[in-house]
Amino acid sequence: MDEWTESTKEKFREEIKEDNDLKIKLSKGIKLRLKEVEPFLQVWPAAMALGLSPCHWHGTAKRLHNISSTIWHEVGDQDLSMSWYTKRSLLTGAYVSSELFMV
Repeated sequence: MDEWTESTKEKFREEIKEDNDLKIKLSKGIKLRLKEVEPFLQVWPAAMALGLSPCHWHGTAKRLHNISSTIWHEVGDQDLSMSWYTKRSLLTGAYVSSELFMV
């Protein structure tokens, strides 16, 4: 999962070059990340369940944070205030909700 985030960064940068709207950029980030999951849809519910088990939860939370933080970083977020955490939490919630809907 960590490698997906790295491989997705360059694709994401290319896709958002032309966009000026923050909402569109964030939406493209979520969509691009979800496209990375598509090949695994048959087994993704089991993978999600495994990721939520107590022994794996810490790694799952870290990966979800990395996904949202990467998206925010790539759209140019330089905020250092408390809203840094809020933005990432809200984007993580949107991403997880979208992933659940997709499954």
